[in-house]
Amino acid sequence: MSTKKNFKKTIESLLNDMEEGLLFCDIWSNKSGLSIESHNHNPKYTALFWRLTKDMKKVINDLGFPEVGEFQLIDLEADSMLFLLYLDNEYTLGGLLDKNEVSLGILHNIAIPNAFEAYKE
Repeated sequence: MSTKKNFKKTIESLLNDMEEGLLFCDIWSNKSGLSIESHNHNPKYTALFWRLTKDMKKVINDLGFPEVGEFQLIDLEADSMLFLLYLDNEYTLGGLLDKNEVSLGILHNIAIPNAFEAYKE
């Protein structure tokens, strides 16, 4: 079962691995869309991220594609990237990173696995 400690550890893990490249991140309840823990919190971003993930999962399911995996990356203009980590059935972490500060290798091979590990501790 998840605890406030796990949420905090998960975000601290991302901050350690991405440093200044982590512009913001938030862990929210999949049921309510309410923020549980965050870095540079913005309630508007959290609400919109929650809706985006719900809609995206529904569209993918409606198309008959395989289910969404543990994470998604969305490349944006202006050297930014959105990332979504589906921590479990109850909680999702969404964030924005600066691609000039965080490489895909660091994100994919270090930051994401470490975040999942911190969450599961």
